[in-house]
Amino acid sequence: MKTTSNWLLLRDLNILLKAVESLTARDGGMCSEASADALILGLNHLKQKGTLIFITDAPPYDDAETQTTLEQIKQLVGCNEGN
Repeated sequence: MKTTSNWLLLRDLNILLKAVESLTARDGGMCSEASADALILGLNHLKQKGTLIFITDAPPYDDAETQTTLEQIKQLVGCNEGN
């Protein structure tokens, strides 16, 4: 595992699995999150044939433009309307 600035690069997914399994939820409450924005940010940094793991425990903000975000995601990953 190596750290580059704020980015963590790893090839062993077991390391990621152990890190996720060690997480505990606390002090969060049921507040909205910027999940739609996070998806776009993650996809904009995703390398070709890369994998994005998206985990959230809350809905997007009420004013999040989820349909617009969905369309942007489709464009970024190359989905066609019929797929």
